[in-house]
Amino acid sequence: MMFPTSLLSVVLMLIAQPVAAHTAGMTSTHISVTEHGLGFVFTSPRPELHALPEVDPSHPETLDAAVRGAFTVRNNGDLCPLTGSQTAVLDKIDSVQFTLKADCEATLDTVQIDYSLLFESQSSHTNLASITLSNRTQHVTFGEENRSHTLPVLAILQAWNEQRRTAVPARAQSRDTRYFQVGFDHILSGLDHQLFLLALLLLPLGIPTLFTTVTTFTVAHSITLALPLFQPLSISVPIVESLIAASIVYIAIENLVAYRRANAAATANTLRRRLLTTFIFGLIHGLGFSTFLSETATGELSLTPLLFFNLGVEAGQIVLVLLAYPVLHYLYRRFPRHLWAQAASIALALLGGLWCIERAASLI
Repeated sequence: MMFPTSLLSVVLMLIAQPVAAHTAGMTSTHISVTEHGLGFVFTSPRPELHALPEVDPSHPETLDAAVRGAFTVRNNGDLCPLTGSQTAVLDKIDSVQFTLKADCEATLDTVQIDYSLLFESQSSHTNLASITLSNRTQHVTFGEENRSHTLPVLAILQAWNEQRRTAVPARAQSRDTRYFQVGFDHILSGLDHQLFLLALLLLPLGIPTLFTTVTTFTVAHSITLALPLFQPLSISVPIVESLIAASIVYIAIENLVAYRRANAAATANTLRRRLLTTFIFGLIHGLGFSTFLSETATGELSLTPLLFFNLGVEAGQIVLVLLAYPVLHYLYRRFPRHLWAQAASIALALLGGLWCIERAASLI
């Protein structure tokens, strides 16, 4: 049988002495608390127990009775009967060990443990006890001046359960809110999403048009991002990625067509059509966000992490627009012919076309 951990201090003191000797007046008890009772593992030097007047060493049952009589357990004042007997002889430290059990009829509430062994013969006697409840252990000492210990079992369990109840949502909330950072990092590290937004800005946009365009893109990609909540998606990632690259090509070419016509009416018509194309391509980009989130999420995807991920994406978009728009607005005013914007659109069309070919090639 394994020694209870609370016996360690007793053992350390006892093994330092000759085998026939022991630390006078010291015992140990490990008490485990269950729903309807207590378990005891009591260890004591053998000579002290044999010296008790009610013990006859030739009759082990007298020793068992003396040890059982040393403990009294009450649950809300009701006596809990003890059973058990000697279970081990520890010859190396000249001690004996007993295993006892106190059975209580009702669920444990306020438990009082009384201990009375050896005090009559040894006023300095000390019983070092450890009490384990719900995998937590506290240490108490029974002595001449403190023979009783009260344990509010129900109150302790209720307090611990309340701590767990409040801690779990906090941990869940922490796991969910981390998706905001995931979404934010994804948009700032996703070059294809960034270049699509830049392509949208390569036509002169007023603040109202800018707001409408970005809002349209946001609404569209939020729709497809939320689809996994209602129906698991089985979409080829290379197809989605190829379409995202194609969206950059299309918007860049649309910019070049508008600049080639070089009149306000043509630009206005392009901007009006752009709301529809932005919405369509927003749906495609949302599929890209959705597949990324499905690969990143741990466990089943729910509304809360999806919402935080989407908010992170929007925050990233806002940062990009706030950084890019003032610079582009200055360039539009500084260089009225907008040759730089046409050159940028050509570069985006070429890069997007290269990506589209590379990503489509993986389907072959």
